[in-house]
Amino acid sequence: MFDLKSYRNKNKLLIIGSILFVILAYFLSFSKTLDLYIQNKGLEKKAILSQNAPEKIRNLKKQLGIYEAKMQKFGQDSLSKDEYRLNILTQLCKENNVVMVSLPESFFQKEATESIETQEIKLRGNFIDLLKLIYTIEYKTSLGMLASVKFVTEEDRRMRVQYLYAYLYIQNLKNRKNEN
Repeated sequence: MFDLKSYRNKNKLLIIGSILFVILAYFLSFSKTLDLYIQNKGLEKKAILSQNAPEKIRNLKKQLGIYEAKMQKFGQDSLSKDEYRLNILTQLCKENNVVMVSLPESFFQKEATESIETQEIKLRGNFIDLLKLIYTIEYKTSLGMLASVKFVTEEDRRMRVQYLYAYLYIQNLKNRKNEN
């Protein structure tokens, strides 16, 4: 089989055996240990982040209170907020050559301490103009958080023309204590 008398063959077998031993040791013990080490590091990071969570929650509640105080300072109730939103959207639509097709009443989802107001807006225009308007709403106005955008092409059967519509969903978080 093998001539074990020469030192060269013995050294080759020793090197091959040690490589096989290292590979076997890695797969049987070291790989599991490394996986657990990486998982432990991730959990330690999450634990550190969770220690700061109550402080972050307090800061966010303070900011929410400040923003709500500013809104009350301007004397905007829910009707004037809708008028404000309509005025801003109308101005943005004129600037971007977009048609506002519908602006139905807001939908409220009530949770334990806050409620989420969702406003659906249907716009019609070309793709670039709609994207410019969406960018402006999301980054340059204070209408709320842009939660979702959906693009749909619909055909006007009378005119036999296809139009591109964008459905925008804008959400606002409200404290239920201050809603009264």
